[in-house]
Amino acid sequence: MLQEANLKVPAPHTVYRKKIQQFMKKHGELIAALVGGALIVSAYGLEHLTHHDYWYLYLFAYIIGGFAKAKEGILETIKNKSLNVELLMITAAIGAACINHWLEGSILIFIFALSGALETYSLAKSSNAISALMDLQPETARLIVNDEERTVSTAELKPNDIIRVKPGERMPADGIIVSGETTVDESSMTGESVPMLKKIKDAVMAGTVNIDGSLLVQVTKKSEDSLFSKVLELVQTAQSEKAPSQIFIEKFERIYVNIVLLATLLVLILPPFIVSWSWSETIYRAMVLLVVASPCALVASTMPAVLSAVAYGARKGILIKGGVHLEQLGNIKALAFDKKLAR
Repeated sequence: MLQEANLKVPAPHTVYRKKIQQFMKKHGELIAALVGGALIVSAYGLEHLTHHDYWYLYLFAYIIGGFAKAKEGILETIKNKSLNVELLMITAAIGAACINHWLEGSILIFIFALSGALETYSLAKSSNAISALMDLQPETARLIVNDEERTVSTAELKPNDIIRVKPGERMPADGIIVSGETTVDESSMTGESVPMLKKIKDAVMAGTVNIDGSLLVQVTKKSEDSLFSKVLELVQTAQSEKAPSQIFIEKFERIYVNIVLLATLLVLILPPFIVSWSWSETIYRAMVLLVVASPCALVASTMPAVLSAVAYGARKGILIKGGVHLEQLGNIKALAFDKKLAR
């Protein structure tokens, strides 16, 4: 007698909530930055139309656009026990608000928030490119033991194991053909667009595609030692490599933050005793210095640009292995190809 299985179907509101959470996790930072920018434009336009002060719209732009970066700056300061550029930017924006320059402060917040959002978005695109590369290697293989075929994880394969690879399947591991003949698409590993004819005793690589023949392949390397795994490891390592200009800016940032805050503190305390400024004038000029010295252009100059270029290349099928290699492309004077380019 057949019994119906009790399948738990998620409630519609649960599914929608998860979709919303995934959407906000992916795009929330960018949406917050754009909403902050829209509030700035609205406040600026209304002020010129009505000649009234809409400081509260700027305040909303502060909160919505700057919350993520303020939280990040505070947590990093506590963790690393050193000041950072995020904290300086937020301090500068608060200083602008203190002297009633809400527009300037909110623009600082917007530039900084948009820079961070683009950086996060580009990192996600780069991660997707790596995930797509990882998908090239099958998770399972057809292992032949005592003339019987069973499906096992590729991680379980050992040297000298015999596996079967059917037409249209990707090679699960590096190995040598012991039975069969086929053509193999190796473009994912070598860039060679023309499939290669493979016979008995020829080597095959994990991640390549068996096009038209059924093969028996003797595994020569463990999964983690295959050429595909080595390439993937190199790509993942290279993704974290920083361009020389980015390394310089990050080192300079730490020094710059301390210099600006120290200079602001000196301007805030010394002038009334040295040049007879009033305290209100001193505070105003110290806040102006803090706002003007905020490094929004410096922060937005390198990292988002590099990550955007890497992500754009990944979308076009070009896997750039890191910012350092991307920056080196700028010094190339000539390119040599071993293939004739189609016009």
